[in-house]
Amino acid sequence: MDKSLSGILPEKDMSRYMFYESLVRVAYHKFKQSGLTETTLEGLKILIHDVLEKKYDNYIWHGWRTEHLWTLDIDDLFRSNLAAMKKLWKYYFVVKKTKIFFLEDACDMFTKEVNLDLLPEQIAGCWGLSLMSVKNDITGRKKYFEAQFVEFLEFFARLANLKFKEGPHK
Repeated sequence: MDKSLSGILPEKDMSRYMFYESLVRVAYHKFKQSGLTETTLEGLKILIHDVLEKKYDNYIWHGWRTEHLWTLDIDDLFRSNLAAMKKLWKYYFVVKKTKIFFLEDACDMFTKEVNLDLLPEQIAGCWGLSLMSVKNDITGRKKYFEAQFVEFLEFFARLANLKFKEGPHK
């Protein structure tokens, strides 16, 4: 790994540019070097359009949102509890003396303060799926560990869905 990324990018994580580079290398070796295409770009287009797009569902997260989050019932629930959700959101700003809600705060909230019997990994999974895309995941890496209010709301909904998917008393 590039030494300038030390401390920003954990050793075992793959950053977006590393992923793109791996795709280009696969396209080069699989298509150009073997003579199937004249250029790496042509091979990359085949790899993306004919291989990856057919195997990967770009809307995997979108489906959950349309089925479970963007419904009238959830909208009504959020609207009727918005003041309480904002109060809960701001609680950490007073306690932690910061204006940022961190992943660590979320794990503490739902493993120590309100025990949902979920593992920190499950909480982190809901967290990750709730965040918006980060434009530059090298310089903006810290944004993966911070949530905006709208992300907090989706995170809360994802946790509730995970915890109570079989009913409220399970």
